[in-house]
Amino acid sequence: MDRIIVSTGYMGSGSSAITDLVSEFKDCANDFKSFEYVFLHCPNGLFDLEDKLLIGNNAIKSDDSIRQFEIQMKKLYNKKVWWVGNYEKIIGPEFMQETNKFINNITEFRLKNYWYMHEEVTPLMFIKLLIRKPIKIVSRNNLCNKKILRYQDGMKISYIKSEDFYKYANEYIYNILNIIGKNRKNIIMDQLLLPFNLFRIDNYFDDKLKVIVVERDPRDLFILNKYIWHEKQIGVPFP
Repeated sequence: MDRIIVSTGYMGSGSSAITDLVSEFKDCANDFKSFEYVFLHCPNGLFDLEDKLLIGNNAIKSDDSIRQFEIQMKKLYNKKVWWVGNYEKIIGPEFMQETNKFINNITEFRLKNYWYMHEEVTPLMFIKLLIRKPIKIVSRNNLCNKKILRYQDGMKISYIKSEDFYKYANEYIYNILNIIGKNRKNIIMDQLLLPFNLFRIDNYFDDKLKVIVVERDPRDLFILNKYIWHEKQIGVPFP
């Protein structure tokens, strides 16, 4: 892959027009050219994981941070009717394979312990607790003594150094981009990055990355948002 071209903007500024234009060039496309890839900057995405593991980290926080990242990636992968999801079709099963590989790389060790986030009751846990309560009473606590937990595989602990996190994250991103690119020389990715995230790119990308930030007269956006998008219930949250 020679170039990774990312078009991005400030919500409604027209970056998808750049995506459509650049996609017309030879050897510069992906099969879902206008699709917005959000796995880096979405809530609980890779950039959030970076902040959680490298700033103010501790044992229980690292377990929750890794799990929330994994849960969010599974949502993007599995949810077929979510317009930013359906990665199983758009990227392929390799997405979760690479995600699991990345998680294993950044998880430094595992413990069989649990903590209060593991005890938070889910609907399924509540049903199990209701079923086993009379059994425990009848058996005088001799049966069903195994703790019912949200997660059954213990704790995932990581005090990873920043250089190691960025090394594995770089491998993760480029492996996914190569899957999407399908051996094309250049790939165009709509909204893979946001203007607010560009300070991070030196930690994740090399010189192959080219970002086009589309700006637009804010007065245009104000009028569109107030009189057109708002009426269609697709207004964007400008202050």
